[in-house]
Amino acid sequence: MQDNIENLESGLDTRPYVTHRYHEFLNADSGRREGANIGLNGEHLTITFLSLNRSRLSIKLCRSIADQIPNFKGEVLVIDNGSSEEELEALRRCLEGMPFRWRIEMLGQNYGVAGGRNRTMPHVRTDWVMSLDNDVYFIKNPLPDIQSDLAILGCHFMTMAVLNEDATTNFIRGGHLYLTFDMNEFIIGGGTAHRQNYTGQDGPGYLGTFMSGCASVFRKDTFLAQGGFDEGMFIGFEDFEFSVRLFRAGLKVGASDVRALVHDRPKPDSTDDKDDERARFARARLEAAAHFEKKHGYKVWTEDIDTWVRQPERQRGLDVHKARQHDVDSAGSGPRRPRVALIVDVNTWALANIARQIIKYVSDEFEFDLLASHDVEQPTMLLEMTKDYDLVHYLWRGPLASICEPWERHKIDQLYGSWNDFVSQVISPRPITFSVFDHLFLTESEIADRLPLFTQLSNGYTVSSRILQRIYQDIQGYPDPDMVTPDGVDLTKFKPATTARFIGDEHRPLRVGWAGNSAWNAHTEEGRLRDPKGFHTILRPALNLLKSRGVVVEEYFADREIRQISHDRMPDYYNSLDVLICCSESEGTPNPVLEAMACGVPVISTNVGIVSEAFGPQQKHFILKERNPVLLADAIEELVKKRHLLHLLSQENQQCIKCWDWSIRTDAYRRLFRHHIKAGRPVGIPSEHGQAP
Repeated sequence: MQDNIENLESGLDTRPYVTHRYHEFLNADSGRREGANIGLNGEHLTITFLSLNRSRLSIKLCRSIADQIPNFKGEVLVIDNGSSEEELEALRRCLEGMPFRWRIEMLGQNYGVAGGRNRTMPHVRTDWVMSLDNDVYFIKNPLPDIQSDLAILGCHFMTMAVLNEDATTNFIRGGHLYLTFDMNEFIIGGGTAHRQNYTGQDGPGYLGTFMSGCASVFRKDTFLAQGGFDEGMFIGFEDFEFSVRLFRAGLKVGASDVRALVHDRPKPDSTDDKDDERARFARARLEAAAHFEKKHGYKVWTEDIDTWVRQPERQRGLDVHKARQHDVDSAGSGPRRPRVALIVDVNTWALANIARQIIKYVSDEFEFDLLASHDVEQPTMLLEMTKDYDLVHYLWRGPLASICEPWERHKIDQLYGSWNDFVSQVISPRPITFSVFDHLFLTESEIADRLPLFTQLSNGYTVSSRILQRIYQDIQGYPDPDMVTPDGVDLTKFKPATTARFIGDEHRPLRVGWAGNSAWNAHTEEGRLRDPKGFHTILRPALNLLKSRGVVVEEYFADREIRQISHDRMPDYYNSLDVLICCSESEGTPNPVLEAMACGVPVISTNVGIVSEAFGPQQKHFILKERNPVLLADAIEELVKKRHLLHLLSQENQQCIKCWDWSIRTDAYRRLFRHHIKAGRPVGIPSEHGQAP
């Protein structure tokens, strides 16, 4: 096994197992003349299979036992799941001429695979069981090797190697439980460890994780102690589920590497058989998948599993999917849209709203899935989950940036062997892009730490304002941003209710608004209050200054630290204001500014984000030249004393905001995705310095 790692399925690895040939004598039954466990010639083994009509399959299997294992000293047990008398009689006549002991036990009805195999156990009279599908047959005698492997490995469960009908390539060789990720969920399946086309010579047995229902050997009492197969499982899933329980119970599963069986599944005999079985496959797969997920938390049905199940269906003329796909093709559906995964922080926050706008306006060209990093514990898991997409775009770059951290690098070395292997296996399969909406991580050390994010982990990035564009263009070692992708506003939702309040009634107090979270990143640094949003250090002092001047205003704030106003009610909030204040130190896109403008509300703001780009000539007069309370108080007082400006600013804002509608702004993402998918260039792996810093 150690010499054949390159012949394993992609992503699989091996670990050394320290043993000695004398370990077989650790078994209590090793002193018997016939040897341990099943016995040299199967003295303590029952070979059993389920039969349901199609007696020719069972006959072929029984004849192969007689031909290939002529000294078999155990018993062949046929469990009939409801065959016709004619089929049973044909099988009985064949068995009467066999050199081994045999029995037929009739269950009287079809209990399915799991139910039939569970009901087999009371009829078994030996300690060990070889459970086979009846559409396999022997081409050599595996019993001596299986006896030795069971004894040396000390396991009570073993998967047998089975060849495809060509008797050359592998149907299953080495049992492995596959665990992958899809859309924030674990996907589980079982199958071969070795590649299908690996035809190397037989070798000694080794440990795996999957006991295949197609062909396996196990100790009867240990099987029963684990509860047998779950009878809620569809054919092919019961062994997945049972293997999960074995793993969780800490029980070893061996894998025989003796290729002694051939899998030769026939097609149904008639059109009626096909129709009946097609219906059974379609119903049972969905029911079993739901049962598995409810029981263990793993999904067991995906497109990959669907393909796995359809393989034997197609071989038997039962492809349930084929007719459905034909209907889709006949309906004239166009070529497949490229799949894009959008990564946000939390599904209910601002970035998720941006993602939904992208999906709303760009889905005519791309197929989108929205993933929240908050729901996925490991950042590398997000990357594994999205390897099959045509592009991944991080609206929140945090999870991608965290891969550069030392503790994540250590995990990567453990999981993938090296940074370069990680990049080639997990990063390179599809383009990765991200957006920068903030002014975070811009200290000298933070810039250096995140260099791999820009040069090795991504194909390109965007920024949300021209201010950020100039900042990032000036960072040595970073590539320039691909483009500016500012936020937009939904003009079907944010619109003026009435602007009559801006005309006349000059004696009522000016209603001053502010929207945001006053506590966001507020902290004391070197004895001075850091207040990025400016609520405590700019707005409050400005209002106090107005009060000292005798200027009366009315405060009406949407501060999430005090009370939460739902996004659906924010248009009503803006339409109740005379002016909105933005006094942030920095912003990517101050969304309240765009939303207020869309509602025809005048704005006073610091020069942050897209403010200077969005404002018209008159509104630009109310961009504060410096961020201090005095200038803010002066601007508010000007609007109190010159009420006619409110109407002029309202009209200008309603005109200027039109080009900021999401239907227009999302076009930049369309161009970004289209460019990188078309380019399809892999993320570069550093060659001069080997490992990333």
